[in-house]
Amino acid sequence: VYGKVGFFKVGVGYRTTPRTEAALNFVLSRSGAQQVNIGTVGANTPLNVQFDDYSYWGFEGGQRFFFTRVRFTPYAGYLVGLNRHDDLRGTFVGVPASVTPGLAAQDGKFFERSWAFSLGPTGGVLIGVGPFELMFETQLRYMGGLSDVDWLVEEGLKDINSESQRWSFPFQIGARIRFK
Repeated sequence: VYGKVGFFKVGVGYRTTPRTEAALNFVLSRSGAQQVNIGTVGANTPLNVQFDDYSYWGFEGGQRFFFTRVRFTPYAGYLVGLNRHDDLRGTFVGVPASVTPGLAAQDGKFFERSWAFSLGPTGGVLIGVGPFELMFETQLRYMGGLSDVDWLVEEGLKDINSESQRWSFPFQIGARIRFK
């Protein structure tokens, strides 16, 4: 349903030793939806749904371990987070309302607003340019799944969100300002 996910991050880091740093980030993410077929109802009437945009925000914290402290500084680390997913609603496209009574009663909600856990190792490099550092980072990131909505189970769509957790491999480019 969702393609590439835009990811915005703002954070602070605090040097705990010359080669380690504690990090705290605020993250915001959003992705547009495409129309998708989720099954059939009645006499094989296809259920095509247009979902809302997928979005979440959250906080993550972790640590970075620097291999050297020179102009070109590689590092490895980890981040652990707590993320707040928004409700996801869907609108049936070309489906008679008489065959979707559960949806009409639930205002189109397919996923409940919920919290999800995220975690993963990170790696990257800092390139010093005066008081600024360019930052290139990647992470193998696990994001927990969305919560169930009771009416979907009653309508025979209990498995619609069973695989909403995911692994991703985000690439991030940023800039840092050092304060001494």
